[in-house]
Amino acid sequence: MDILKTLVIKNLKLNKKRTAVTIIGIMLSAALITAVASIYASGISSLINYEISKKGNQHAAFFGVPVEKIESIKNVRAVEKVYETQDIGYAEIASANEYKPYVFFKAFTPDSLRSLGLNLVEGRLPETNDEIVIPTHLKTNGRVVMNVGETVTFK
Repeated sequence: MDILKTLVIKNLKLNKKRTAVTIIGIMLSAALITAVASIYASGISSLINYEISKKGNQHAAFFGVPVEKIESIKNVRAVEKVYETQDIGYAEIASANEYKPYVFFKAFTPDSLRSLGLNLVEGRLPETNDEIVIPTHLKTNGRVVMNVGETVTFK
């Protein structure tokens, strides 16, 4: 082993330019590998964050689950979080869209409101049971204008 070490050191001293170029090449290749790995990890993280902001932070959805079955879903070891919502119903509204002359009401728990991909344009999230969030398509598609803080009554 000492002979090999001696030969390597002697060769490095004789070929200083080639040794310097080799060291620089190794440093550049290590930097390139690190940069590519960082860009890949950052890209994946950005895609995940984009999907969470647009579609919410969930992997599965179950519709029409009876209230007594929710606890059995929560007790499954693979289920990390459960966001509960409840369909309330429909009410007529003066919409310019003749195919959608109604508004649909859905109840959310505070946790589900924050985690299901709801992006507010203006105002704040509801804090009491008599407050609602109005979707933007009600204005753009139905031509129904409602302002933040306005009181509305539905049947």
